[in-house]
Formats: sequence, structure tokens, C-alpha cells
Amino acid sequence: MGTRIIDGKTIGADLRGKVTDAVHRLRRDRDVVPGIAVVLVGVANPASEVYVRNKSKAVAESGMHAFDCKLAASTSEAELLALVARLNADEEVSGILVQLPSPNRSTHRRSLPQSIQRRMSTVSIWSMRAALPVGCRRSCLAPRWAV
Repeated sequence: MGTRIIDGKTIGADLRGKVTDAVHRLRRDRDVVPGIAVVLVGVANPASEVYVRNKSKAVAESGMHAFDCKLAASTSEAELLALVARLNADEEVSGILVQLPSPNRSTHRRSLPQSIQRRMSTVSIWSMRAALPVGCRRSCLAPRWAV
């Protein structure tokens, strides 16, 4: 098999268009507007802040509700888990993305992955690389609202 050059910008624009269309169909057909909560704990890496800002912008541009949750680096594990519990219970939140690693590395290694309900989980970032949630080898994420 030979090398194949792809146009990432075109592929990304096509995918964003499909997501936007799906969101508009949900709104039109079911009166549902998905919401994505994007959580950033502290700013261990300035690139994390840019990444989170871009995710929130993409969510809003697609017609979804963006819930930005920026927490101080001093946020305790209990406070972070309490926020995740509130987001899990919020009917307006369809998915949760937590930017990793958090300043408190023990939190995201033990408690955090298990605290996000599977139906709410989105792909998380660990050391700037994509990683599926614990227990998933392929995309096993089920959205709260089927498209």
C-alpha cells in the first residue's frame, strides 16, 4: 500500500458540517440541543488553555450549548468530582470533556475516569495525546441523544 496524502482541513470541515447538520436535526425534530461541558483544572500547559478554548468554540459553532468550567489549580479532588457529579446530573449536558493531565495527577489516574458516566464521556486528552476512556479500545461512546 502506497502513501496517501490527506487534506486534514477538508476532512475536518466536512466532519464539522455533518455534526452541525445533526445538531440542527435534533433541534428541529426533537427540540433537543446537545450540550458539552469542557472542564479545565488549572493551566499546567498554555496549550491546554488554547485546546479547551477551541473545543468550546467548535461546540458553539455547531449549534450545541458549550459549558465552560475553568477551575483553579488548587481545586481539590473532592471539588472536581463534585463538579463532574453535577454535570452528570444536568439534563442540559450531553457530554463531558476534561482536559488532562490536571495539576493533581492522582485524581485523573484513579477517581476522575470512573466518575464520568459512560453516556457522558467524550475523548479526553492525556499529555497531549488522544486516549479513549477507561475500558474502551474503540469508540464505545453512546451519546445521550441518538442522531
